Amino acid sequence: MGWETRNGRQYYYHKERQGGRVVSRYVGKGEIAYAIADMHRSSEAVLETTRLLAKRQQIESKKQEANCAAYFAEVEAVFRQAMSEAGYHRQKRGEWRKRREQK
Repeated sequence: MGWETRNGRQYYYHKERQGGRVVSRYVGKGEIAYAIADMHRSSEAVLETTRLLAKRQQIESKKQEANCAAYFAEVEAVFRQAMSEAGYHRQKRGEWRKRREQK
């Protein structure tokens, strides 16, 4: 989006990509064009803020996921140690079974 000067006058155009080309669409001139330009700027600011918030939430979510994975790994290690000390062993599919006593 932008202002273009033609024959000494300013006109507001909206640029958009259609296929592989950029197409200019005339929006207006004068006070109406200034108002529309302000609306476009504010809507772009809202979109940018929304993008930043989404990115922050994604980063926070990844941090929480990493913390949960680390906690789970610690709990699983403690559990495996406790089961081994209690005389259990793990089968191929993850089942825990009590070891037979040797005679």
